[in-house]
Amino acid sequence: MNATSKLFVAGIVALLCVSTASAQNAGSEPIDLILVQDQPITLYFPNDFDLVRDKIISFTGTLQNLNPTGAPSFVDLFFDWIDPRVPGQVQNSPIVPFDLAPGETKQISPTFTIPFCPPQVSLDLRVAGGPVQVLGTLEHICVPEPGTWAMLGCGLAGVVGLAYRRRRQK
Repeated sequence: MNATSKLFVAGIVALLCVSTASAQNAGSEPIDLILVQDQPITLYFPNDFDLVRDKIISFTGTLQNLNPTGAPSFVDLFFDWIDPRVPGQVQNSPIVPFDLAPGETKQISPTFTIPFCPPQVSLDLRVAGGPVQVLGTLEHICVPEPGTWAMLGCGLAGVVGLAYRRRRQK
């Protein structure tokens, strides 16, 4: 294996290490449940705590009105998290309301950015009017800080520069 190949392999390993470290603050949770009036649902998901990076949390999926009376249903969805800097206080995103006509299925994808990565995030769902099926995926990921991207870019530029220099010296 020549020196250029070794540098290339080292660069790929470094890239995998950075992407693996970022993935520790991410999650993808499948959601499949039926909401019933007066029975709110809160689903909790553990997370790594990081004050520096933002957390993007989103739910992508469908809501289907299963109300047997043929009446509309109303769903409120919001995300919440615990801020360990403020003991006992739960922080909430704004409520996102959805109105469902009888038998209607609606595609939804609300997203919210938390200004840090909390140790726990949750999806909260409330329904009025009748049963609603919720099917989709909750995604939550901590966004790498700009310094991480800059460091990765400098490292890759260095690997490319060294490979170019060695190639020119031959």
